[in-house]
Amino acid sequence: MICEHFNHGSVFRVGGDEFVVLLQGRGYELLDESTREFNKAAEDHIKSNEVVVSIGYSKLESGDEQLSDVFGRADQMMYERKKELKGMGAKTRE
Repeated sequence: MICEHFNHGSVFRVGGDEFVVLLQGRGYELLDESTREFNKAAEDHIKSNEVVVSIGYSKLESGDEQLSDVFGRADQMMYERKKELKGMGAKTRE
């Protein structure tokens, strides 16, 4: 699902169910569109009882001193999206 919607980026698995997509050039230009389409697919998956994935993203900012600054913002956005999807009826692992 990630590779399908972010096909202009490099996808890396960084942990159990955590992935990172690095975007540059065309992929970066398509960030908003790709994110919108990915989120719509996730919401559609709730209705069809398929896998639901929440995502968050962050861009490098001038004040960032550590990579963890970027990842922290993305992680926070992902958890907010996860709460939204649960509110829409997404099931969680038990």
